[in-house]
Amino acid sequence: MPTALVTGASGGLGRRIVGRLRANGWRVRALVHHAAVPDADEAVQGSLLEPDACAEAVEGCDAVLHAAATTHARSERRYRAVNVEGTRALVEATRAAGIDRFVLLSTRTASPASGWYGESKLAAERIVSASGLRWTILRLAEVYGAGQGEGVDDVIARARAGRLIVLPGNGESELCPLHVDDAALACANTLDADSAVGRTFVVGGDCLTLRELAERCIARSNSQSRTIKVPWAVLVGVSVAARVLPLPMYPDQVKRLRAAKPTARAAVLAELSVTPRLLDDWLRATGPARIGS
Repeated sequence: MPTALVTGASGGLGRRIVGRLRANGWRVRALVHHAAVPDADEAVQGSLLEPDACAEAVEGCDAVLHAAATTHARSERRYRAVNVEGTRALVEATRAAGIDRFVLLSTRTASPASGWYGESKLAAERIVSASGLRWTILRLAEVYGAGQGEGVDDVIARARAGRLIVLPGNGESELCPLHVDDAALACANTLDADSAVGRTFVVGGDCLTLRELAERCIARSNSQSRTIKVPWAVLVGVSVAARVLPLPMYPDQVKRLRAAKPTARAAVLAELSVTPRLLDDWLRATGPARIGS
């Protein structure tokens, strides 16, 4: 039975990736920084910022699935330390251990125009694609269903609770929501897909605007929730203040929302043997009280 190292295995998506990999016949080793990963077959304590921990984590593995990342920070330094230098350390450890299969979970926002986070993930992609490994990059769209309390899950929760939903600008930002279980299956299946080697995939569901998402969630919840538009100029000012104040947004979020992003294509999920559930079907099935199933 082959062994895969999974980083970021304690997160809402990472835990599901562990389960899918095991169902696909892999043993799973988790690089554990804070929270434990009960479903992993084994664990190595440490972080991407510790070269010795990276070396120990990859020893004896057959593949690496790198899902760990800093997604929200108030400084560019933090993004670069984890997402760029952490990826570089893991790639170097992977090559030194003689492992040739490496899957990087990236983001649809990987772009020089997407602010610190998007820039850091694009830099990580470049490290991986230049590594000489048998790599695959999965640019994930907006994942929902993990009960993370942000992004699409936050819109769903607000609609179901009858709370106000804030729309940056006119709510024109495009989203391609993908259920967390479908995202996990796509990630796990990639390790077994020889046709995926050397390729970058944009993985997501049917696309719609944030305004359309909010309206759909309100309608499916039959709630009194309403939306409010906030001008981009106001949000830019708040994002600047967020560099020094603990505001409920991060300095790079405006750029992340406004940057052009590649559109997810259904054919990608089909190639990875995933039949995604439709957002409307999931909203009807889970009902107003459950967002994490």
